[in-house]
Amino acid sequence: MKLKILSPPLLFLLIISCNTTEKIKNDLEFYKLEGNVKSLKEFTFNTIEKNGEITKGDLDETRDISHMKFDRNGNIIEKITYHRDFYFKKILTYDENGNELEQIYYKSDGILDSKEIPKYDEKGNKIESNRYKSDGSLDSKSIMKYDEKGNKIESNRYKSDGSLDSEVTFQYDEKGNMIEYRFKGIVGYFTFLKIIYKYDKNDNLIEKTSYDLDRGDSLNYRTTYRYNENDNKIEEYEYDKEGRLKHRLNYEYEYDQKGNWIKKIKFDHKFRPTITERDIEYY
Repeated sequence: MKLKILSPPLLFLLIISCNTTEKIKNDLEFYKLEGNVKSLKEFTFNTIEKNGEITKGDLDETRDISHMKFDRNGNIIEKITYHRDFYFKKILTYDENGNELEQIYYKSDGILDSKEIPKYDEKGNKIESNRYKSDGSLDSKSIMKYDEKGNKIESNRYKSDGSLDSEVTFQYDEKGNMIEYRFKGIVGYFTFLKIIYKYDKNDNLIEKTSYDLDRGDSLNYRTTYRYNENDNKIEEYEYDKEGRLKHRLNYEYEYDQKGNWIKKIKFDHKFRPTITERDIEYY
């Protein structure tokens, strides 16, 4: 299989990310991992259904294969992602306070692709992030602002010539959960949207509603979620702007002795189920 570099994540991924809180302490908490995890490998497989039973088939090449390594503080120090003929590697380093010093992105041949270096204020808030190309020239700059509680409330991204590329604003509830996200910028085409979030008593995201601000605050879609006793998502329903059910997903899990899921079956009402397996190594 010929490998190519996977482009670094676009800002647009923030729109679909479930990282809706500023309270996350480290990457283990973000991924809801229990125990002192050293590494995590994740694979997704197609399934075979026979006599009402679902068994694992061949590897699903439409899904990412990921391999993450963590330090003893629960921070990702290396992440490798494969997707069909794409390959992406990221190396992260931290200071003694756990603040990220830099992110380095590599191509599949080991050659540097780009580098991202952040800056922090005296409170430890990341207030600036500069991305550099392999030749050392500036690719983009992001400037962040925070409220008195340390919640990020604004993030503006600038091109190398200093012109504004995108604007993002955030609002939070009293527990630090993000309740509103606004994005304005170019992601293939001009986008101006707002997303509203709602949570349960365990701070799990239970509803996400997207609005198109280019069209007078009109509804794009609404997605609802339900969770099991382990706070893992077991149901995901997406409705269109007319309130009609557009997509339905359900999940079943198997867990290891630490309480981390190691097998997930995803049931999609439009497609065949898939099985995702995790190989978790602990310190």
